[in-house]
Amino acid sequence: MKSKLFILTISILFALQAQSQWTQIDSITHGHINSIYFMNADTGFVYNNPGIIWRTANGGQTWDSIPLNFTGYINDMAFANSSVGYAVGGAWFPHGVHYPYAIYKTTDAGLTWDSIHVGGTGGVFDHVATASANEFYATSNEGMLHSADGGQTYDTVSVTNLGWGTEQYTRVRFLSATEGYVLSRSNFFTGHLFNLYKTTNGGQNWQSIHADSALNFSLDFVMTPQGNGLIVGNDSYVLRTTNGGNSWDTVPLASKIFLYKIEEVAGHLYAIGNDVSDTTSCIFHSSDWGSSWQKQFSKKASTGHIVDMSITSSGVGYFTDWRNVYKNSKLISLQESLNGGFELYPNPASDVVSIKLVDAGPAEVYVYNSVGQIVLEFSGNGNSQFKLEVSALKTGLYLLEVKQGDSSFVRRFIKE
Repeated sequence: MKSKLFILTISILFALQAQSQWTQIDSITHGHINSIYFMNADTGFVYNNPGIIWRTANGGQTWDSIPLNFTGYINDMAFANSSVGYAVGGAWFPHGVHYPYAIYKTTDAGLTWDSIHVGGTGGVFDHVATASANEFYATSNEGMLHSADGGQTYDTVSVTNLGWGTEQYTRVRFLSATEGYVLSRSNFFTGHLFNLYKTTNGGQNWQSIHADSALNFSLDFVMTPQGNGLIVGNDSYVLRTTNGGNSWDTVPLASKIFLYKIEEVAGHLYAIGNDVSDTTSCIFHSSDWGSSWQKQFSKKASTGHIVDMSITSSGVGYFTDWRNVYKNSKLISLQESLNGGFELYPNPASDVVSIKLVDAGPAEVYVYNSVGQIVLEFSGNGNSQFKLEVSALKTGLYLLEVKQGDSSFVRRFIKE
């Protein structure tokens, strides 16, 4: 218990340190920002309604404008590789160049975009996920559209086999060409239920791994290849799984917060939400897989709520409000820790880490994963320096704790 409380304290200190790292890097005075997406730490896009994609290749230092023959909404982007990407959106009231159910495609890393789909009399796609360079899924409040040939042809996907318009799909994510997930909401005629569906054969078949009533209004989710997952929604609704969705536990939140967009990087969770106590739009962070959340950044609604975020695997993150783009290049800092105790190197590590104690003596070593489970234990024999084998650990972020008597010291390290 003491160890867990200590790690929670350290996590809070880390979150407070990161809070000051979100800085405004750009301001767009014309139009209205709808979405943000970064392929990596440096190359990313902001869609500025009406009709402009802003592209940066240097982490937001400079931006180039790319006009579209379209003035509706672009709500989401996804890249299958460094060249091929898709952008989805549309318009509810089409006229002129306000296309309904719009999909755009790039094959040159976002330098140019071509329209590959327009359909219906009015409506928008909300999210897109790629299974490969040619295969992607786009979700909407009427159904899910799928293409296996890069947008040359399409077929509609109805997981319940009740047809287009019977189920709304709010978020789709693919972890590989075969494994994917989609969050859905049935309409009034089919019971008004929420489901998280999973496919393991590239969308040929789907099965529900969680179903719930409409009262909880599920909005977003994340899943990892290791089987960790989180579903968030209104009324402080958070569900967690650590076994690929075989079972789910309700996560009680310490304060009344509402999360509606969520991303995961190296075991850390980042979410856009609201703090109902002061009605602000916030960026929240969790280092213990949703058990606790710390507010990293907040804006009053009168100054423009937070619209979208994009967290890259390199530990660099971006978010945007109506007009401004913000960046944090130290989401996972390797330089922080409490003073004293021990040194840890190399960091990142692939096979072995060396631990050098400030004070030689017996020591107990514990390594924790992103959900607080002990994955390695080691007892030092009194020497001031020893090595710890970490090759069997999965790639990701870990906490390493050294206990000597009544003292406890923690460092974070990345397993490559």
